[in-house]
Amino acid sequence: MINFAVEHTDKKKIVTIKGSLTIEHAKELTDILLEMKGSSDNIVVNLANVEALDMTCLQVLCSAHKTYLQENKVFEISAKCSEIFNKTVRNSGYAQHKGCKLDKNERCLWLRWADR
Repeated sequence: MINFAVEHTDKKKIVTIKGSLTIEHAKELTDILLEMKGSSDNIVVNLANVEALDMTCLQVLCSAHKTYLQENKVFEISAKCSEIFNKTVRNSGYAQHKGCKLDKNERCLWLRWADR
């Protein structure tokens, strides 16, 4: 089970996720992000307390970002992430210098890890 909390501000929702983001939790992560999409046009995901991560959940985050982009919504990862999250993004090949074809405004989730 993923531990998560939602904080509402005037313009966005901040979803703080704690614990393990691995294949066993991919469906739950997907469900949480889809639920948030229906309730806000601007989502920030706080991953500062992620303790484990695998490529499955990176794929879920990437897919969620693309879904939000297609609906002209904002989906971002907060500036501070756990070191295991940072390391997994870099080691998995997700760190990018350029976003996908949907990323018209250079808002790709993975751009900031390219130069680390």
